[in-house]
Amino acid sequence: MRPSRVIATVLGSLSAAIFVGATVYAMPQNVSNLPSRFLSFLHVPLPVQASTPVFRIPQIPNTLNIKPGWTTWTNPELGIKFQLPSSVTSVQELPQGEEVFNLSPVIDQRNPRLDIKSVPFRDPNLSGCYYVLPSSPPVSRQRLQLGGKPVCLEIQEDHGAGVAGRDYLYTIRNKNSYILFDFHLEYGIHCGEPDFSCPVFNEQKTRVLFDQIVSMVTLIRGQGPAKLP
Repeated sequence: MRPSRVIATVLGSLSAAIFVGATVYAMPQNVSNLPSRFLSFLHVPLPVQASTPVFRIPQIPNTLNIKPGWTTWTNPELGIKFQLPSSVTSVQELPQGEEVFNLSPVIDQRNPRLDIKSVPFRDPNLSGCYYVLPSSPPVSRQRLQLGGKPVCLEIQEDHGAGVAGRDYLYTIRNKNSYILFDFHLEYGIHCGEPDFSCPVFNEQKTRVLFDQIVSMVTLIRGQGPAKLP
């Protein structure tokens, strides 16, 4: 072999080695996207496919929307199902499906109660979709969406000698009538002041509880329209 051909061969081999080395050096760490024939040529081991990852199955929400620690009540005369904290008890059943519950286990104010009844459209206490007590001045009116249902809320409060009586009057349309949830409580106006040892009325906490109760009401008869007047 002539010296010139030997030198050319050596130089060619060195060039190929430099090219391959540079190629391997410049290769990204993740070689899984490169063709397998190219990796085989470079004597690069093919990446081993990791086993299929195991994903945690998220907890499926309760489609019945049953709140833990609460009791489901059914009132067939009113055509509704609703839930209340298990410590709440029914204290009075009246004609036409009306029912009164004692809320003292969950409301730390005076005489807390819930009165549930059906209100026909012709009821004189209805003002649009709002139920108005003639004896108490209004505080506010609100249109809400609770549990996917349109709800009207009338808040009224009557002040006496150091005590205020407040009513949260939620109305839900049910075909040809309204279902009324009347939450009533009384609280000391001066609670929290010096020389008055009584629980301070927490309006925000109380309102959250009432909204929760109304949001879980299910109409089992009537299924009124989605819109209120």
